[in-house]
Amino acid sequence: MTKATGLRVKRFSVAKKFLGDLDTSTASSLITAACDIALVINATNEGIIHDVSFGSDELERELSTQNLIGRPWIETVTPESRPKIQALLKDALNMSEPRWRQVSHPTSSGESVPVQYSVLQIGMRGRVVAMGRSLRPLAQMQQQLLEAQRSMEREYSRLRQAETRHRLLFQVAAEAVIIVDAGSRKVVEANPAAIQLLGEAGKRLVGRALGDAFAVPSRRALDSLFGKVQAAGHAEDYPLRPLFDGARAMRVSASLFHEGRSDFYLVRLLPGDMDPDSAAQQRRKSRVFEVVESSPDAFVVTDIKGEVQFANRAFLELVQLGTEEQVRGDGRA
Repeated sequence: MTKATGLRVKRFSVAKKFLGDLDTSTASSLITAACDIALVINATNEGIIHDVSFGSDELERELSTQNLIGRPWIETVTPESRPKIQALLKDALNMSEPRWRQVSHPTSSGESVPVQYSVLQIGMRGRVVAMGRSLRPLAQMQQQLLEAQRSMEREYSRLRQAETRHRLLFQVAAEAVIIVDAGSRKVVEANPAAIQLLGEAGKRLVGRALGDAFAVPSRRALDSLFGKVQAAGHAEDYPLRPLFDGARAMRVSASLFHEGRSDFYLVRLLPGDMDPDSAAQQRRKSRVFEVVESSPDAFVVTDIKGEVQFANRAFLELVQLGTEEQVRGDGRA
């Protein structure tokens, strides 16, 4: 047994008994069928190639019989492969156990074909057979894997940059925004505007139920709000009173969105002394919506039915529509 490219090779135990009467034609057919390329070489005469067979039409087109026969084998490979050819021929002449070595054949196109060879001596006059396996399919597979990995890295980088931009928008928005886990109804994240608006309760908001920041009657209103959002995907203008007397009364609106396998509420808070028209205008003119509107990334908000509630210019360009009114309330966009 010997190691060959990480594999253990074992010879036939009774080859002479069952294969001893093979004729030349059958032996040639077996070698051709087992290899992508096979060379008959005179190892004692500069390693001249006397004959060649191909098991692959593609490989024959790339290497060409005419470019191989009559030439020293060492001259048909790239310079860095030549020591390996010398080692293969030496091992064959010394009747050493065969080993596989990878060499490269240059082609007329400027590329190289990687081939893995093993050499056996036949007869006693320095004649050897070099049996080769093309590594081109493996090289192509490795290249495809590398390209797929690079593509994934580029996509991950793009998504990470987009997430960074959206997180920055969330943090710098003048509008008070809170993200709530739809299952536990606990606050996942709150921007500085929301924390400031809620006063003392806002400082320990994250990780707790949103209702903990409001008086008991407002908690029932908040439950009603979430119930409507769960059913319709969106709800607006519910009055709430914070837990601490020093904080201002406010109105709340919320919408449902999905991230991965989880559902979340996007909750927006507005001072309660602002009339509905002014509140709507405040939402439209808030910094977060202004920046999202001009973002190069397509951005759209839908309700649970898939009907569009908001879409920025990049999304309108993507669906080839002129105004937001053309997609608002449409579930087909």
